Amino acid sequence: MQQLIDIAASRGDGLIFAAHLAELGLNGRDVRRALAEGSIVRVMRGIYAKPPNDRPFWPRELHALRTRGAAALEPRDAVVSHLSAAALHGLPLIGPWPDRVHLTVIGAAGGSSSAGIARHTARVASNETAIHGVRVTTLARTLVDVAATTSMLVGVTMMDAAIHRGDITRADLYAELTRARLQAGRRRGRACVDFSDGRSASPGESLTRVRAWELGFELPRLQVPVRTRLGDFEIDFGWESCALFGEFDGKVKYTRDAYLKGRSIEEVVMAEKAREDAIRAETGRGFVRIVWQEALRPVTLDALLRSAGVPRARRPVTSRPPG
Repeated sequence: MQQLIDIAASRGDGLIFAAHLAELGLNGRDVRRALAEGSIVRVMRGIYAKPPNDRPFWPRELHALRTRGAAALEPRDAVVSHLSAAALHGLPLIGPWPDRVHLTVIGAAGGSSSAGIARHTARVASNETAIHGVRVTTLARTLVDVAATTSMLVGVTMMDAAIHRGDITRADLYAELTRARLQAGRRRGRACVDFSDGRSASPGESLTRVRAWELGFELPRLQVPVRTRLGDFEIDFGWESCALFGEFDGKVKYTRDAYLKGRSIEEVVMAEKAREDAIRAETGRGFVRIVWQEALRPVTLDALLRSAGVPRARRPVTSRPPG
């Protein structure tokens, strides 16, 4: 049966359609057995996928699969957009991926949303590309749409990631803002572009920057170069006015092969401690580590930054983020 499942998966470019399974001679009982054994997972009604060998699907991957499945059932004038397009473009989201798939059509008669589909309309044609054969808004349009319809945190996190990996520039995003003629959310979209910075190397760093801004703190320099006896390093954050360095300490990095470089987790933790000690001793600066639990809770992050000595920024309450 596994060989037949593999054939069906190859036909659907990773998606397994019930119709293809039936054509290969597999019936409902076979499908239920494959689901129970974990050989396949249900993406949506009548559509399945094979999970990775060593882990479950990540939420973004599952939403991307659901998006591809829904797009295959929709009229051809619909383009995958907003957060669903972000999933296909491989962008990070702080928070849960939506239950509904987002699609955009041009003009006023876009149709109504349903339980599984959120439909949007656009006044001008969306720039589009194709991913896995699915029509999807371009990266620039996706980022602008997400920023305009979600939050500063979500918009900036995705923009930072796209700029950091070299896929887009802020100039591209400003140009798309002008071209898109957004019906709503234009001001928030521009604020996200103003604040975006490709030097943020992880979603956790973007989260910390946005939350610090919202809490009224002075914003740090990013990826600050530091030379020590142990070598040259880049520190995530540097607050010059209070002689403080900061690092976002996402625990996931300690399990990534690219970060471990053949070392055990214990060896990496020890090396990080030695690095921090050298930076403290040789620069005379303070050092604060920020973890997910703190960055996600504004009250906790506020207390942490205050106790570390980060000053409040001198700016009007209504001011926009720095460009």
